[in-house]
Amino acid sequence: MFAASFITKIKKVMDNIKFINLTPHAVKIANANGDIILDVPSSANDYPALRAIQDNSNHLFDAGNIPVVKAQFGGATFVPPKIDGTYYIVSSIAAQALAVDAPDRADFVVPDTGDDCIRDAQGRPFAALRFLSYAATNK
Repeated sequence: MFAASFITKIKKVMDNIKFINLTPHAVKIANANGDIILDVPSSANDYPALRAIQDNSNHLFDAGNIPVVKAQFGGATFVPPKIDGTYYIVSSIAAQALAVDAPDRADFVVPDTGDDCIRDAQGRPFAALRFLSYAATNK
């Protein structure tokens, strides 16, 4: 059942390139003119949760009476299989954990919602212009 669901939720964008969105919301990518060139619905409900396990036991200091701990990522709860020509859209935190657990996997990408992304009237990100990667490699 998992494999069938996995294959049916792949969003084909062009020959041999596919995106699977493991975030809980749709992801849109626009070109420089602002035209949407990729719109990938969420497939998060069809896969095991992809969360980073944080080790927050390393207390650094207190900001007033609020503890500040060093975030250390790793221990992703689910690492999807490597499939040639397929990219997984993940959250920034999940990508950081996956960069620890699978540093050779450049198929995990994050929408770049920095200053130059397209925003709606309320200032929320609407579409990114590119993806980011935390991988140690470009392949």
